[in-house]
Amino acid sequence: MSKTIDYYNENAKSFAKETQNLDFSATQNKFLSYLNEGSLILDFGCGAGRDTKYFLDHGYQVEAIDGSQELCTIASKYTGIPVTGFFMGGKTMIEENYDLYIQQHQAVIVLFGSLSCHPCQALKTRLILWQKEHLSMQVVMW
Repeated sequence: MSKTIDYYNENAKSFAKETQNLDFSATQNKFLSYLNEGSLILDFGCGAGRDTKYFLDHGYQVEAIDGSQELCTIASKYTGIPVTGFFMGGKTMIEENYDLYIQQHQAVIVLFGSLSCHPCQALKTRLILWQKEHLSMQVVMW
């Protein structure tokens, strides 16, 4: 496991406390303005679930994943939906389902921090190439 994932697992409660109630509504609303009502969003690197909850509360479908199992647990409780860890037994859920996941979502949110802690360089490269090929405002990376 990476040092970044270890950090978030060890500090998940304080991270959630510091981030869940931050007001990002201006950015979230800008993002949503590019989507059809009720679109399916993949929140890759959802952290404590702040954005996931906002999108759910505004009528969107969301699938959320994160690298920190502790944050997945916190985000699941906070949002009321299952949040998947992308590390499972040495493999990643994304490596196994990547093409399917990207193709079935109308919008993808990727946090650069999520990519920096992912050990698979091939996944990072695929995501960047996919984004370039399908570039639209529906792929938001922050």
